Amino acid sequence: MAGFCARAEADDYSQWGKSALIYLKTSPDGANVTGTVRDFPVLVRLKTADFTFSQARGKGQDIRFSASNGKHLAYQIDRWDSTKALAEVWVKLDSVQGNSETQSLTMHWGNPAAGDSSDGNAVFDSADGFVGVWHLGGSSGTALRKNSVLGGVDADPLYFDGGETVPGIIGVADSLDGDAPYGDNLQFGDGYAELSSGFTFSIWCNPASTANSSRLLDMGNGPSLDEMVLRRSGTSQSIVYDNYQGNALGRSTKVDNCFPAKQWQQFTVTVAGGKMNLYRNGSLIASDDNPGNAITPVRRAYNYMGRNDWGAGAYFEGLLDEPQLSKVARSADWIKLAYANQGPTQNLVFFTPPVPPVTCVPSFSMSKDTALSEGSTLVLSGSADCATGYNWSAVAGPVPRILDPESKALQVFLPRIAHDTSLTYRFSASYPDSDHYQDVTVTIRADIPDPVFTLPATMDWNGVDSLMIKPDISNLAAVKASKQPDLHFSWVLGDLAADTAWRDDGLMLKSASGEGDMTVNLCLDNNGPATCKSMIVSVKIPTGLKPRAKAGDAPAPRAGFDAAGRALPPGNPARSKRSGYAHRFSTSPSAPSR
Repeated sequence: MAGFCARAEADDYSQWGKSALIYLKTSPDGANVTGTVRDFPVLVRLKTADFTFSQARGKGQDIRFSASNGKHLAYQIDRWDSTKALAEVWVKLDSVQGNSETQSLTMHWGNPAAGDSSDGNAVFDSADGFVGVWHLGGSSGTALRKNSVLGGVDADPLYFDGGETVPGIIGVADSLDGDAPYGDNLQFGDGYAELSSGFTFSIWCNPASTANSSRLLDMGNGPSLDEMVLRRSGTSQSIVYDNYQGNALGRSTKVDNCFPAKQWQQFTVTVAGGKMNLYRNGSLIASDDNPGNAITPVRRAYNYMGRNDWGAGAYFEGLLDEPQLSKVARSADWIKLAYANQGPTQNLVFFTPPVPPVTCVPSFSMSKDTALSEGSTLVLSGSADCATGYNWSAVAGPVPRILDPESKALQVFLPRIAHDTSLTYRFSASYPDSDHYQDVTVTIRADIPDPVFTLPATMDWNGVDSLMIKPDISNLAAVKASKQPDLHFSWVLGDLAADTAWRDDGLMLKSASGEGDMTVNLCLDNNGPATCKSMIVSVKIPTGLKPRAKAGDAPAPRAGFDAAGRALPPGNPARSKRSGYAHRFSTSPSAPSR
């Protein structure tokens, strides 16, 4: 119990006037964790229904905790607000028993002479694998977010203006504005070479928008150098974990339709050797065992939360809370228990003893057939009182992925479709003496127009003067008036190279590398199926015209790099973000798009 002071170890809790039992419930109707979890920090939330704040010292200095065997337990006060009668306290337990309703600990208070023994270093001990634990928010929006791990690096708020501290999922959180060119973000120093032996990162987030390629985590040595990145895929509701080995992408894992805006959610990623697991709200959503997931054992200099270090993507806009970083890969039981304990409807910690089971009257019902527009959020609910288990499954149609099948409430993001279609879900429940199921049919209406466009069949170009290529989008007004108005352009050149510039409504050819026929391909979409067309640009450079670029001239620097080709440091104004349509440009069909 490193750091837990000797005074607290020697406290005689018989001198404390008040105490209360706290029960831990890991049975199926509680946290639903079967295995024992070791060295776990339990979050205890206090409110007036469970605790009389006037009986304790003003900042909780006399609060204490002990195990059922009398052992004194290390704890850390995250927030103590006597005025609002709210507090959050982390308590370290040697173990949390699986599938149990009998484990308990005791909270003590009511000693006006007791000093403060809150000790984050003892709760989040580096010997237990913790590297960084940052309880975000605070009295000042620009103050360092202290690391509760002994010797760990504090999180430095960048571009904060003092208004970031807001109510969070656990006490208070940081509200990041996502502003351009420099949005609020958190930098947490350098180092972290030890993460190659094991890695866990978890964070609570509540995005205010689906900002393009916004990051929850971006740590490495600059763009595509030894990076571990947890990010949004474009402006979609998909999340991606990227792992770079040296300057090459080792492995990328994407999970669709699981990163909605304007709701609290917890993401956790673990890596052990080549095995990567990705969790959302305590449930596994992706698993990949591949050498490309292995983390390189190097020191990392540029490490951020809420910041896209590639220069072209957006800063995160929304709320972040309770990021934790460990040098071990936490178990599935650990991650499930953490979500059950920390979530908005936590079901691990109780101040009342377990209630004996009551006689249950079986019932079974679910939502009726319905019809919704493409791109909408579908919500279905089932009722299965007294069931021993229940789940949702796909029966027919282009059914989106079910993230949490073992839930009575089903929520999915309906895909874009080419024409009206139907899909069928099934809600099933198991009872001690029988099984029941019922199907529900959902009709998806195709009422979001896809862009319809043409390109000129051919164009002539002298290869020297700029040439603008614009698609003629015949239903542009209808697309802009729809629920998905953003257009995405993907230009690909073939057969002949050219210097280009992106524009909001087309592609500008600035200079050609030679003469001949150049194929220009455009794929256009608004988050639905892409429509692709091509054209030919015939390049003939008039005799006597010299190319604009002379031999020996230095090329223009790339974004994020100086004229000598060296990477600019983070925060340099050259790392600006481009606004406007979401253009994607590549020089070949297989070129990646960020």
